[in-house]
Amino acid sequence: MSLHQNFDKASKFLIPDHHNTPGSFSPSIKYEMMEKITIKNKANWVLTLIIPIGLLILLFLIVVLLPLVSVESLTILSILNYLYNAAIPIGFFIFLLYVWLWNTFGKTVFEISSNGLKITTKNKLFSSPRIFLKDEIQKIGILDLGIERTKYYVRLNYLFSNANQSVTITTNQSVIRIVDWLTLEEAENITKKLELNLQIRKL
Repeated sequence: MSLHQNFDKASKFLIPDHHNTPGSFSPSIKYEMMEKITIKNKANWVLTLIIPIGLLILLFLIVVLLPLVSVESLTILSILNYLYNAAIPIGFFIFLLYVWLWNTFGKTVFEISSNGLKITTKNKLFSSPRIFLKDEIQKIGILDLGIERTKYYVRLNYLFSNANQSVTITTNQSVIRIVDWLTLEEAENITKKLELNLQIRKL
């Protein structure tokens, strides 16, 4: 999946609280000028059009069909029976909603200051912002995911798309992928922006 990037300015500046643990900002944040980068997902329109059909079917099953089958009378036993039968459809509904929202409306927002970086994924369920202080970030790099290897499989991503690059941050603890499935040009543009504002050399 390739991404389209859009750069804009924002009048905010994250000031860290040195009494907090590394990797976090104080709840009381002062603001000045900073750079903001928004990377919008390029939607897979097949998923965008097909998943809502599955969501409607599951919603009908959860709201209409299962109550008719499971709840013969308003007793605790019948309600528990309904909840038991509805657990798997509800799980599938949440999963499909997660995929559909991220695929169709998802975007990654970088808020960059000279003191640190805040990364927020919009329209991605159950995600929370990730914050890195400048002192935590050792290097910024680009990882090629054209051939993706894990313990369980080898995936040849380059056969399907040229958007196979990932921007990474190296901290004292690990290498963290902060945004995936970019073209090489998009990844280079983002790393240049991060290096320029954070004054950190490229990996």
